[in-house]
Amino acid sequence: MKFIKTSGLLMFALLAGNGTAQAQNLISNPDFETGLLTSWTVTGSVAVQNAGGNQVAEVGVGNSPSTLFQNLTTVGAQLYNVTFDRGTFDPPTQPASGPWLFDVVLTDTLGATELSRQTFDAFNVAQTGQYRTELSSFFTFTATSTSTRITFDTTPYTHGWVTVDNIVVSAASGGGGVAPEPGTLALGALGLVGLIAARRRKH
Repeated sequence: MKFIKTSGLLMFALLAGNGTAQAQNLISNPDFETGLLTSWTVTGSVAVQNAGGNQVAEVGVGNSPSTLFQNLTTVGAQLYNVTFDRGTFDPPTQPASGPWLFDVVLTDTLGATELSRQTFDAFNVAQTGQYRTELSSFFTFTATSTSTRITFDTTPYTHGWVTVDNIVVSAASGGGGVAPEPGTLALGALGLVGLIAARRRKH
């Protein structure tokens, strides 16, 4: 009976670990490979452009200040990672020099409060094609409710021609509200079983 209890404890931990969802991308249509802006909302002029067989979103077609945004289902007090690729449109009248700035804004859509505003430079002197996302970006933010909006915004800088692609928003491991990884749970359960067994051998 003692063995059954111990095995049951281990089995519970393993099942809990297997049921824990690993970090998933909260963004729908993160890479625009359908050639559409499905799941995204825009202000101004935004379009999907072909970058040598790879689709990217151009925020501000014709150099017009614009925004691209999407509402995400989040968990309050959870820390999230944000990664994406960025660049500038490279027409004959391309930006001659940097910086070519734009903001990425995270907003609590329920409380209408700004959670994070990060400014990035899209310009890359090594531009090699008309539509490219040659630079990579990373930052974190903490959600405060079940709904968070991510916005790519060129309007503070009165320009467009910013390209973004491969956008990922995912729960950060170890952040608030994050369940332990399956491997961590399993190892913890095995350690607990070993501790119980050692104590029983002493008695």
